[in-house]
Amino acid sequence: MWLLSNLCRTRDDKPTNFERVKICLPYMLQMLQDSSEDVMTDACWCFAFITDYNKQNTEVGAAARPDRQYVLNMGALPSIVQLLDNPNSKVVTPALRTVGNVLAGNDQQTQQCLDLQVVSYLGRLLASSNPLIVKETAWCLSNITAGTVDQVQVGEGSGGDA
Repeated sequence: MWLLSNLCRTRDDKPTNFERVKICLPYMLQMLQDSSEDVMTDACWCFAFITDYNKQNTEVGAAARPDRQYVLNMGALPSIVQLLDNPNSKVVTPALRTVGNVLAGNDQQTQQCLDLQVVSYLGRLLASSNPLIVKETAWCLSNITAGTVDQVQVGEGSGGDA
């Protein structure tokens, strides 16, 4: 699992060759449900690396790389969002990074996260004793506030009601 995850990493500022690794993604999606936290963590890092912010990943068009949208279309986001509730920060960290990457996308991608009630998870994560989790959570919320007026209003409600 670790090997597959590392194949998805960006190296020397060169994005992963998505066509070479996308064959592994359905397997990685299954591994998000594994009972081993190490396996779940590596699988989630795979999705974090694939969805990493990159203008080419954000706008889906004829010349764009469809990495982030492919991950969304395959249905990985609900499982990843649910991992935000895992008690182990080792699992939460890559899940949070993946969600943040998706939230850094276009308004439709942000809305997919909001439709999965991600704000309720983020509200709870703001209270984490882990400063890295709090920092990543704040980044996620800032990405929401870059969205539509309705998305900003949802994001503004995250701190007090969770």
